[in-house]
Amino acid sequence: MSQPSSKRAAQRSFVEDIQRSLSRFHRRAQWRPRYGDDDCTVATLPRLIPVSCKDRSDLYLAAVFGFHAEKEEGRRAWRVVLDSYYYALCLNDDLDAEMVAWHWHPGTDWWLPHVHVHWREAPIDDFGRVHIPTSYVTFEQVLLFLMQDRRIQAVAHVGDATEYFAQKLAESRRGGMWFAESYETE
Repeated sequence: MSQPSSKRAAQRSFVEDIQRSLSRFHRRAQWRPRYGDDDCTVATLPRLIPVSCKDRSDLYLAAVFGFHAEKEEGRRAWRVVLDSYYYALCLNDDLDAEMVAWHWHPGTDWWLPHVHVHWREAPIDDFGRVHIPTSYVTFEQVLLFLMQDRRIQAVAHVGDATEYFAQKLAESRRGGMWFAESYETE
């Protein structure tokens, strides 16, 4: 394979990999990729995915990844490197109604992984925009949080989602949380 097509193959493999996680959680949601020459983004489609909680009305989930593919030094492999992420739970189908959002966006004033928790009636001015530090958060961790803490049912037709997400977390810890899998070129 030529270099551009192998880079694209790595990018597509990454999108297919995260689609497997999303498909275990929601029957119709997909990732909408936008491939650039260097940087790429992928966002949930629909932009806000409705999820039903057992203890309250619906919430909405949105997610976006920024990433690029790079050649591994001394190998014929490409790997996908995450450049940023954004996961949000919203109270309605408007991103302005964020309840909690996990961010990581290096190259900005607040480059460490962090979470925003929005209190509509906060006694402290602008407390809803405070950056609360976290470690790196994977998409599967957010899905597990929704299933375990918010009691949202994953779709059953694709097997045991909890077990799959736990396996994905173990793989990401073994391979380094900042990188996706490497994809060999021919």
